[in-house]
Amino acid sequence: MRNWARRLADAAPAFALLAAAALPRASADPGVVLYLVDQSASMGVEPGSLARAQRWLLEAECARRSAGERACVAVFGQGVELLLAPTDRSSIDFDALERALAEPRPQLASDTRLDARVEGLVAHLARDFRICEVRVIGDGELGAPAKLSAEGPPWTWSELRGPELDDAAVELEGFPEVVAPEAAFRIEVRYARRGALVRLPLVLELLQDGASIARRTIPPEAPARGELSFELRAPLHGATLVEVRRAGASDGAMVNDRSARTIAVEGTPRLVCVGELAWLGDGGRLAVQRVSPDGLAAALPTCDVVWIEDRDVAELPAAALARFVEEGGGLVISGLEQHLESGGYDRAPWRELLPVDAALDGGIEEVAVLLDASGSMDGLRFAEALLGLDGLRDRWGEALRVRASCFATELEGWRELKERGAVEARSAAQVFGAVQPRGATYLARALRAAFEDGSRAKRAVFVLTDGREEDPAIADPLESARGLAARAESSGIRVYALAIGAGAELPWLEALVGDGRLGAVRRVDGADAIAAALRAGATADRVVRTPTRAVGGEPLPSFPRELPVIAAHRLARLRAGAAAPFLTPAGHPLVALRAAAAGRVAWVATAIGAERPTSGIAELAESLARWCAGDALAARWEIGSGAEPRVRLRRSTAAGEETRGALSGVLESSEGGARPLELLRTGPRSYEAVVRAPRGGTLIVPGGPRRSLPDPLAAELSPFAPRWSFRGSAGRAATDRGAETHLPPSLWIGAGLVLLIGVAFRWGRSSSRRHS
Repeated sequence: MRNWARRLADAAPAFALLAAAALPRASADPGVVLYLVDQSASMGVEPGSLARAQRWLLEAECARRSAGERACVAVFGQGVELLLAPTDRSSIDFDALERALAEPRPQLASDTRLDARVEGLVAHLARDFRICEVRVIGDGELGAPAKLSAEGPPWTWSELRGPELDDAAVELEGFPEVVAPEAAFRIEVRYARRGALVRLPLVLELLQDGASIARRTIPPEAPARGELSFELRAPLHGATLVEVRRAGASDGAMVNDRSARTIAVEGTPRLVCVGELAWLGDGGRLAVQRVSPDGLAAALPTCDVVWIEDRDVAELPAAALARFVEEGGGLVISGLEQHLESGGYDRAPWRELLPVDAALDGGIEEVAVLLDASGSMDGLRFAEALLGLDGLRDRWGEALRVRASCFATELEGWRELKERGAVEARSAAQVFGAVQPRGATYLARALRAAFEDGSRAKRAVFVLTDGREEDPAIADPLESARGLAARAESSGIRVYALAIGAGAELPWLEALVGDGRLGAVRRVDGADAIAAALRAGATADRVVRTPTRAVGGEPLPSFPRELPVIAAHRLARLRAGAAAPFLTPAGHPLVALRAAAAGRVAWVATAIGAERPTSGIAELAESLARWCAGDALAARWEIGSGAEPRVRLRRSTAAGEETRGALSGVLESSEGGARPLELLRTGPRSYEAVVRAPRGGTLIVPGGPRRSLPDPLAAELSPFAPRWSFRGSAGRAATDRGAETHLPPSLWIGAGLVLLIGVAFRWGRSSSRRHS
C-alpha cells in the first residue's frame, strides 16, 4: 500500500497536466458565430429572399474568416425545406452542426414569439457549440426580435431588405458582347466592386464549356474600380462566360447576378434571361444575356429566345413581347411547378386574368365542369385542373353558379373536390353515386347528370380531360352523348371540351362537338390556361388545333400564324380580346426551348427555382446548348439543395432479373464523355447509379429495360432518351430475396483449413490419451 501511495504521488503532476490540457480554455476558443436564418413560408414567396440570404451568409463568412472565427448556420420558421449554409466548408464545423440539428428540436407553437424561437434554438445548439454571437437574418415577416435572454450571447438583427445586401455587388463593363471567331485576340474588362466585397479577394475568370481558359485575381488591396486584360491564344466557339467568384469559394458560387456576362461568337444563338433567373450560365454554344425587366425591350431585336420567370411577367413590355413572338421569336415562361410543389399558389393573378365575360354574364347562369379523374390524369395534370377550378370559383363564385363533377374516377383526387367544397351534394349524389365496380363513371353518364339535373338555368358544360382513348370512360359509346345535343341546344346548354396536356389527338371529343351544335375543342395546359380557356370558350366558334408534342429533331406541327400561341397566366393580357388558343407543348426546358425556337410560346413547368441561384448552372446551360446545336439530350433536371449534389442514373430491371449489389465503373454517353460511377441498390428489382457532378444539380436520366419517366413527362420525353452504356467491374450478384450470402473462395479455403487443423488436433489428443 505504501508503494502504491508513493506511485500516485509521483504521477500527480502528470495527471494535473493532462487534466489542464483536457479542459477548454476560454482564451484559446473564441467561440462560434451562430447565424439564424428565417425559414418561414414568406422567405420562399418573396422573390430572391433565399438567394439574398445565402449571398449574405457567404459574404459574411468570407469576411470573418480572416479573423479565425468559426461560424455555423441554423434555421427557424420551418416553412421552407432548405438549410442555408456557406459553400466554403473550411471554417465551419458542419459535423457538429449536423449532430445538433439531427436531434429532436423543441416543439414550438405557431403563435410563439420570435424572441422565444430564437432563444429556444440558441439553447438547443449551445450544447454542442460555445456561441459567442448570434446573428438573426430574415425578411421581417415574423417580426424582428425585441431582445434575447440577458444571460445569452450578444445578438444582431439583419433584415434582408436592408441596404447591406444591395451594396455587395460586382459589375462588369466595357468588354465586347459579340466577337468574330478569330484565332487570338485581346479583351479589356473594366470591373467595379462595392460594399462588403471590397475587403474580399476576387477571381475574374473566363469559362468555355465549363473549363477555365483565362484567369485573373483581384486582391483585397486592389482599387475598387480597375481594368483587367485577357489575351486569348485559343479560338473561341459559341459563347464564353466571364464570371467573378470569391477566392476559395466552390464552383458556381458567383458573387451576384451582375457578376457574370457572356461574350458570344458571331452566329451563336442568343438567350435572354430576365429577373431572378438571370443567373443561367454559359453552355458553350448558347449566348446568355442577362437583362433587367426594364432593359428587355432593347435586347429583343438581337435575341432568339427569351426566358422569364412567371412572376416577372407583369413588369415586362407587353407590346414589345407580342411583336417579338409574332415575328417568330421564342418565349419561355418558367415557374408553375414551383408553386405546385410548395403547396401554394398566388391567387391574385386569377382576379386579373378572369374578368366576367360579357356573353356569360348576359346569357349563361351557371357553369358545370366535368373533370376527368382517370389514371392518365394523375400528377401535374390533375393538380392543374384543380387549380383551374379553384380559380373559377374564386372569380365566379358570386356572379355565376360553378359546379364540378368527375368521371372515370380511378384517382383519389376527386375526394379533394369534395374536401374543397367544390362538389355540390346533388351533383355528387348523381355522379359519384354511379361509380362502376372498376371505378369508371362514364362520360356520357356525367354529361347526362349535368344536362338533366332538373335545373332550368342556362349553363355551359366544360369537359376537362387529357384525351387518352384507352381510358374506360372514353370507350363509352358516343351516341348516347350525341343524342343529348338536340335537348341541350333547346335548353341553352353548350359543351366545350378542354384537353389538358400534350396527349393523343381527340377524335372522340371532336366527334362530340365538331358538328358545331355543342361548342369547340381546345387544348390547354397550366392552371391559368385552363381557367382562361373556360372564360373564352363560351364565345368561341372554331376548333383550335395546337401542336401536341415535340419529338427529337422533328419540327413541331405547323398551325396557322394568325393564331399565335400565347401562354396563359399574366401573359394572356398580351393578346387581350382574342379568342385565344393556349398551349404548353411539354413540361421540360428542352422541349419548351425547341418550341420557342420554332416561334411558339411555351410554359415551362420545371423544378428550377430562383432561390437557388448557384445550383446546376453549368449542367443546365450545357443541355440547352446541346439542344440549340440539334443534339437530342434527354434529362429531367431536379436542382437539389444538398451540400454535395450528384448526378444520378436510375434504372429498373425487368422482372426476375438479378440486381447486383457492388458495381463500379464508368458511365459513357453517346454524346461523348465518361464519368466514374458507383451502383447502389434501391429496391428488390431496381438500382441507382450515382455520378459525381463537377457543379451543383441533379440530373435524372431514364435507362434500363424499362425507361420510365414520371407522368406527365413520359410521352413528351421518351423520344429524347439518351443512349448510355455501362462498363466496369461487378461483384457477385445478390438475389432479390437477399437470403443467400456469397463468400469469396479464399474465405472458404481458409475456413476449411482451420476446421481440418482442429479435427487433426482433437484426434491427436484423443489418440495420445488412449496410448497413455
